[in-house]
Parts: sequence; structure tokens; C-alpha cells
Amino acid sequence: SLGRLLVKTGGMASAILLVIVFVVLYSKLLIMKGIPEEAANAILSLSDNKYVLLLLINILLIGVGMLMDDISGALVTLPILMPIMQKLGVPMVQLAAMLAVNLGCGLMTPPVAPNLFVGARVSGLPISDFMGYTIRFLIFGGLPVVILVTYVPQLSLWLPGLVFGAAAVR
Repeated sequence: SLGRLLVKTGGMASAILLVIVFVVLYSKLLIMKGIPEEAANAILSLSDNKYVLLLLINILLIGVGMLMDDISGALVTLPILMPIMQKLGVPMVQLAAMLAVNLGCGLMTPPVAPNLFVGARVSGLPISDFMGYTIRFLIFGGLPVVILVTYVPQLSLWLPGLVFGAAAVR
């Protein structure tokens, strides 16, 4: 049974790595075509208000998280978001925290919601049995964290600043 388990695990790992390879290639293609800079300029032209732009970026990231896993979502959106965040003066550590929190919330939100399917598989319960709890968690747990990480940068910067020094979080 160990051999079958290793073959099954190897198959799943290679499928995941194949997805990551194609997402990285896609990101490289976007960068070579200059699309991230164009997208950044388009998004920055929507508003002069930093907080409105951060709200739009949060909505975008939750939407991406609803459709793809967190690694692929981060690899696809990072080349587009980095120039925007740099122009807004947002530290890259805060961008990483925003990516993690927003994509994590998206992973629990339909239509794809892979975390719900994993939870249903592990618990043996249908998704409908715990969907109400999930929605309440997103409203009262996930979204407040998204707001705090986005608009109170000290929350996502204090620990990296403590461990790596203040220069590391700029």
C-alpha cells in the first residue's frame, strides 16, 4: 500500500506543480508584454484616493480567491499589484498580508470554494450543513481582518519589523 500511496501522492504533487509552472509562465508573459504596468495605470486612474483604491484591490483579490487557489491567485495578481502598491506607498509585507487574507476569504466563498469542499470531505457533512456558519465567519471574522490588514498597516508590519528590523518592512 505504500507504493500506491507514493504514486498517488506523486501524481497530485506533479499536477499542482504543473499548474504552478503554467501560472508562472503566464505571469512572465504578462510582464514581458507590459500588461502589469498598463493595468496599474488603469486602476490608478479610477481614483486619486488611496483608500478607495485599496478597497477595489481587496474586492479584486477576493474575486480572484473565489476562482483559483491562493498560490495561483498570488502568482497571477502579484505582477499587476506590485507597481500599484509601490505607487500608493504600501509596503510589500502589507501587500503579502493582504494577498493572504483576501485570497483566504475567497477560498471559502462560492462559486469554487475549495476549502468548503475539503471541509465537507473531511467531516463527511454536506456543504449546506455548515455554509451558514461559513458565511457568518466571513462577515464577522474574515472581512474585519481584511479591513484591519488593509487600513491599519501596523498590524501586518509589527511582527516582521520586530523579527527582521524596521528596514525589512519598508
